[in-house]
Amino acid sequence: MKKWLIVVLVTFGLVGCRFSSEPVVKSTDADPIVIQDTINGLNFYVELNKDTFSKGEEIRVKAKVTNERGTTLTHVIGSSSCPTPIKILITKPDEGYQLLEKGTENLVCTDDYGWGPFKPNETLEIDAVYVQKIRNSPSKKEAPRGTYEVKVLVTEILDVSSLEITPIAINTTISLVE
Repeated sequence: MKKWLIVVLVTFGLVGCRFSSEPVVKSTDADPIVIQDTINGLNFYVELNKDTFSKGEEIRVKAKVTNERGTTLTHVIGSSSCPTPIKILITKPDEGYQLLEKGTENLVCTDDYGWGPFKPNETLEIDAVYVQKIRNSPSKKEAPRGTYEVKVLVTEILDVSSLEITPIAINTTISLVE
């Protein structure tokens, strides 16, 4: 019994040590999926209601990004009609489909993108719900079953005069099933 307990404690001790920058994923069957990682000085915390969805189920994504760099960065804040300091994309990689955010069926975004400061220790937040429909399809066609990539990103502007940008993102996957 003591040997078993020692093996378990050593295993948990080794698993608890993080030697790489792999994101931390926490989940149980009753809990939401949580992904957390620091990338390029930005701490990402992403929560999904689950990772496998049957037809008709909504996909909820909550995200927080905190600037832990110690310096202010300039980032894209969206357009006047669609302000989005944090962008969430749920796409089917092989086919390029994007899922539709609930309530945006008739939304038309202008292309007057702006930028603003993202100050040290500031946190940006978003809470969005997606439906299993294809964004930008004429009849809002149902999304095909399969694996989708969920990407949460902040777009940093490296040089305002040339509009040189770099996306800083965290990714995970979900599945749409019958």
